[in-house]
Amino acid sequence: MLQMVRDWRRYLREPDDEELGRTLRRHETTGRPLGDDGFLARLEASLGRVLRPQKPGPKPKGRGN
Repeated sequence: MLQMVRDWRRYLREPDDEELGRTLRRHETTGRPLGDDGFLARLEASLGRVLRPQKPGPKPKGRGN
């Protein structure tokens, strides 16, 4: 954000972007990180876990089970 916003006073006075607000609230509710695919891929790699939504429902069992 520091690289994107040069004048914080002006930025904070601008009207809210409703779509951005809905997106932020949705991610607050789910607890999932917000970012593009590259950001999420780097985050998943550094944490060693999946952060993106997966298919709902029970996971298939392995072949030998």
